[in-house]
Amino acid sequence: MNRDRSSVSRWAIPVVGLAIVFATFFVAADAAAEPGILQGYVTDAGTGEAVEGAMVVARSGQGGPRGSGGGGHHGFHAWTDGSGFYAMDGMPAGEYTVYCGAGGYQLASAVVTIDDGQTATLDFALEALVFGSVNGTVIDAATGDPIDGAYVMLHRDYEEDMGGGHPPFVAITAGDGTYLIDHVPAGEYLAYARA
Repeated sequence: MNRDRSSVSRWAIPVVGLAIVFATFFVAADAAAEPGILQGYVTDAGTGEAVEGAMVVARSGQGGPRGSGGGGHHGFHAWTDGSGFYAMDGMPAGEYTVYCGAGGYQLASAVVTIDDGQTATLDFALEALVFGSVNGTVIDAATGDPIDGAYVMLHRDYEEDMGGGHPPFVAITAGDGTYLIDHVPAGEYLAYARA
């Protein structure tokens, strides 16, 4: 009986040692995979004031701000509070494209790298949208008479707009041939008229 107990003792030591090695490995692996945090402030580029209610979206891979998240891409989002602060946690390490937008502002984006267990800071200063108006008169080229009911359209890019990229701005002339298109974002446009 003594020989049997001795045999059991000899084999018990290596098994316990192996269990300790595996336990150490798994603890180290879990520590290395600790997610990171992304945080920052969103302000008005012109005034420096905080922008409350701005949406911040972070996406890994090639997905855009409205992507579905398929194909292995990870998406995270947050809204800014009254001080313009936002934070996203639980983010796996990697490179993210971050988009930030709010009503009345141009969409902004930046690329940030999240490291394991670290906090990255990314601030945005949003440019306010500037709007203007376009007005004029449509006349008959042969007679010089004003044309009532003519369609006037403004396009950033005609081919893209016609393909559904951006809806054109449209107005219809009044009886004296005049038209007004209001609330047009600042930029360069092509104008078309037809009757």
